[in-house]
This record gives sequence, C-alpha cells and structure tokens, in this order.
Amino acid sequence: MGEKTDQQLLEESVTEPGQFDEIVNRYYDPVCSYAFRTLRDADLAGDIAEGALLRCFEQRAKLARAGRGCRSWLYRVATNLMMSSFRRHAAAQRYVERTACSLSQPAEQSVDVTGQVLDALAHCTVAERAVVTLRYFEQMPDGEIAHLTGRTSASVRVTLHRALEHMRRLLQE
Repeated sequence: MGEKTDQQLLEESVTEPGQFDEIVNRYYDPVCSYAFRTLRDADLAGDIAEGALLRCFEQRAKLARAGRGCRSWLYRVATNLMMSSFRRHAAAQRYVERTACSLSQPAEQSVDVTGQVLDALAHCTVAERAVVTLRYFEQMPDGEIAHLTGRTSASVRVTLHRALEHMRRLLQE
C-alpha cells in the first residue's frame, strides 16, 4: 500500500486528530524553507510554518470536504502570514536588511554565488522575494504562484522580471 494522499490524511484527521501529524511531517520543512528564503529570518520562518499548519489543523474538516488536499492552501496561508508579518514589522525588516547589507564581504574576498544571490534577494520587496522563492526554490509554475499570492499569472511574471532585474543590477555592482 502506498503513501496516503493529503486528502486521505485530512479526512482521517477529522475523526482521528493524530493523523494530522503526517501532514505536519510532510509540510513543516518545505513551508518553513519557503518562509525562510522569503523573509531571511529563521525564527519568523518557523513561526510562519507553525501558524500555517495550525490554521490547516483548525480548518481540516473544511479542507477535507473541499477535496483538494492542502499543499496549495498551506503555501497560500504562509504567504498571507508573511505579508501580514511584513506589514506589522516593516521597520524591523528594513533594519535586518541594512544589517545584512553592511555585513556582506568585500569584493576582493571570494564569495560563493549562492550567498551573493541571497544577499541580492534580501534587497527585494517581500512580494518579489516570495515570487522568486516560489519559482526557483520551490519549483512552482506561474499559475500556482499566482493562486498562492492572489495575483494573476501576468502579474507574477512582471514581479519576477522586476525582481530578477533588480537582483542583476545589485550583482553587477
């Protein structure tokens, strides 16, 4: 017998809440990674992942009735939580970004490309970071990103283009 689908786990967790542990095991790390790549704050990323999974647990009966699983729903909730968190903590986020920028290594030292890309990504808006992270780190297509972020596919492509241009300019400096 194969692995249970998200839908099966949701349905079973309505009567047996312990079944939801498999959803947590399946999605905590990916959602936390997505939040970390977007926010660049490990503690906040963990809070976002926990918040999304808690909301999923609270809504498991509704999600089970909807019959669509929970992956997209979790990423959408995580995205919304990140946007809300950013709005509430904008000043703190700007401070973190300025600090990260001032800590970057001088150009004459060797720096790995991934570190440079992540530093450039830190200078993008939260919306741009979310789109770049979903596209290139989570390997999601534009349509799914649009659904998760509440945008159109065209808007996702424009945001992605602007973010990549911004990052390109930063990397050329």
